[in-house]
Amino acid sequence: MDSQGQQQQDFNYNGIDTISSNSQFNSALQLRLDCDPLLSDIKDFLSGTSTYQEFDEKTGRIVWKTQAIGEPLANQKGIQALMMSCRLMFNPQAVQGNYNDERYNLDRKMNREDLSFLICLNRKEWGIQPKKQELIVDRIIGLAKMFNSRTLDNKERESYTTTMQSKESHTIQPIQEKKGFGF
Repeated sequence: MDSQGQQQQDFNYNGIDTISSNSQFNSALQLRLDCDPLLSDIKDFLSGTSTYQEFDEKTGRIVWKTQAIGEPLANQKGIQALMMSCRLMFNPQAVQGNYNDERYNLDRKMNREDLSFLICLNRKEWGIQPKKQELIVDRIIGLAKMFNSRTLDNKERESYTTTMQSKESHTIQPIQEKKGFGF
């Protein structure tokens, strides 16, 4: 047996001590890509409500509660239609692009025009007052501006490198010579 083979025989993995950041990676990535809290905030804004968590002493569980805090900006049909449009703007795939400033600004402009046109066209059916149209567009596009800025210069995908890093460490120890029975 050559010396390299002998060296391999003399050493044994004493188990693999792996520091797994997989669960941390999943949590961090989920937090970055989860659009539900943002969409919930938009729905609250349109509905004139506030949604929050509260501890239910009877069941011992945390429950979601919604409280009216103002007047809705649209009727249920309007809120549903606007939320469907928002889901197209606020989703994990929407921030996977690689936009330069020009493309980003063009996309923002197109989103504003599309949303304004959609609301203007359906304003009566959706129960939206004319003076509230601009408020709705400004707030939703304002959030989209921040959310979609993650597409600039591919920074969103580049940042995954640090989020997805994992580290492994291995301990290799020489095999102790066996004494006694000559095995």
